[in-house]
Amino acid sequence: MSQIKASRRIRSFRRAMFVLIALTIAIVGYIYIRSQREQLPTVRVASVSNKDIASFLNVTATLEPGRVSTPTVSGQTVEAVFVKAGDQVKAGDVLVTFNLDELEKQYEEASELKAKAESAAADAQNLIQRQASEASAKSTQLQKDINSLSSTIGKITASIDTLISTMPVQLEISPDLAMQLKPLLEAFDPKAENAREQLDAITTLIQSGITVSANPDHEAAKKSIDKNTARIGSLFSDITGGLVDVAGTALGSSAMSQASSMITQAQTAISTAAQAETLAREALENARLDIRAEFDGLVVSVNASPGDTVGSAGTSALNSSLGGMLGASFGDASALSGSLSTAQPVLVLYDNVNPKAVFRANRIDSTRLKTGMPVTYEQDGKTFFGEITYKAKIATTGSSLGSSSSSTSGMFGGQDLTSIGEPMLDVEMSIRGQSEDDLILGFTIDAKIQTDSASNVPCVPAEALKRELGEYFVYVVKADNTLEKRFMTPGIQSDMDAQVLEGLQIGERVVLNPSNSLVEGMEVVVSGGENP
Repeated sequence: MSQIKASRRIRSFRRAMFVLIALTIAIVGYIYIRSQREQLPTVRVASVSNKDIASFLNVTATLEPGRVSTPTVSGQTVEAVFVKAGDQVKAGDVLVTFNLDELEKQYEEASELKAKAESAAADAQNLIQRQASEASAKSTQLQKDINSLSSTIGKITASIDTLISTMPVQLEISPDLAMQLKPLLEAFDPKAENAREQLDAITTLIQSGITVSANPDHEAAKKSIDKNTARIGSLFSDITGGLVDVAGTALGSSAMSQASSMITQAQTAISTAAQAETLAREALENARLDIRAEFDGLVVSVNASPGDTVGSAGTSALNSSLGGMLGASFGDASALSGSLSTAQPVLVLYDNVNPKAVFRANRIDSTRLKTGMPVTYEQDGKTFFGEITYKAKIATTGSSLGSSSSSTSGMFGGQDLTSIGEPMLDVEMSIRGQSEDDLILGFTIDAKIQTDSASNVPCVPAEALKRELGEYFVYVVKADNTLEKRFMTPGIQSDMDAQVLEGLQIGERVVLNPSNSLVEGMEVVVSGGENP
């Protein structure tokens, strides 16, 4: 009996020990597991979801006039000025008026001067023609004398040939002389006693049958030579005088020299006078009776007063030299009074009712900008709107005032708001709103340019993105709360979100602001549930 009780006590003890050991193991295991869970990293997560997203570029721009008017005139006399710097004007308001009497007078004098130059040139030309005609007549007479001399010499030469080829005398033999001599000659006997008588009879017959007389051709040739020899002397005298006359008329005449000089000067004067007349006519045709405001705006500067001749002298030297030339050469020719002029601005008018905002974009920002992009402005708690209206094609290192710096230097002092260094692009933006009158040209304004946007596209919070070797990745929390390192391609990026182009699916959870201690496969604890 005692043994049975002892055996029961042993079994009961063993059971108790077993229960105690099991309970101890359970407690230790619970404590261990709890301590392990408390050591897991805690993360915040958000799910990939569809959203509207837009990216923006924040810049500080300078307010400039939307338009700048710099009306110019050339050599006009100001009659009245109705505005001063600082006046606000309406489109169509008369700002300045002009008196055109001086321009009309200049044109009349230029036309008169041109007419005088043309008349002087015609007189010189007529003188040249008269002297040329006289020289031509004398040259013609000289040529006639030379031709006569040549003809006379030819006649003398022919007469000399006649003298050489003819005898001074000529013989005339009776045609019957031979018949009459024949019987006497046959009967002649030199041994006869009457031989002497026979010879005398023959001689007498011959003398009676042959007549000796002067040769008329020979005599005529002698007379021709004498006559033409006398004529040569006279011709030589005429030719010598003609040569002197022709040489004096063509080469040595002071009148001819003066006329040649006059016509050269006249031609130059005509060209100069024509130029002056053209300039005067164009100045009169282009003259303005008044200057009116092209738009509502602010008068920045006025560069004229009543009585002023606006425009710098452009042809005074031309006019004085022309008048002097004509006066010296052709008599009384006065120069143009006054002077034609080059254009200069009379006043500067800014369109401050429709201003624009300008800034300079660096190489990276400029690639994001396009004309037409919407812009939102903030200044002194007021909001304005606009869009990009101009983006330069060439980067420069010049003034931040862009293409309008030259016309706005009066207000802004030509200052350069960016130091010369990296080339940048000029960008202009429109600006509109309910309180545009509160915008002061020359001040800066904060602008927010919407560079891109998309609607209802997969997005992930921007704070979930990390970058490694130029690639973006996120940590995805899987169903078992372990991490997966997932590379993804972002699209549009805003301050809060990034568009998902590829790499993530709608509903997947990503770790927000992941620390560098997180690694792929690590188990994490999601704190506070999922972030939106």
